[in-house]
Amino acid sequence: MICMQRAFGFDLPVGAAILALGMLNLSTLLPIVPGNVGVYEAAVVLAYARYGVSPEEGLGLAALQHLCYLVALAAPGVLWAGAARWWRASQVRRG
Repeated sequence: MICMQRAFGFDLPVGAAILALGMLNLSTLLPIVPGNVGVYEAAVVLAYARYGVSPEEGLGLAALQHLCYLVALAAPGVLWAGAARWWRASQVRRG
């Protein structure tokens, strides 16, 4: 979150990232929609609003953070599934 804040040009204190992460974790305790799409972004936008970040900028920041989070979680599974599929296909060809 701190890296994303810096990438967007915000010079926010570390506390902003801690608050956003805390609100995010609390808001996602109840899974409302798959991937917490919308819930994640709303929590982060509200957290950054306390530090003067506009809702539009906060939404862009939250959406990019969420995308990075989902890719980091999904990439290993996608790679594993692809490798398993390739291995099964090679076993079928052998015999």
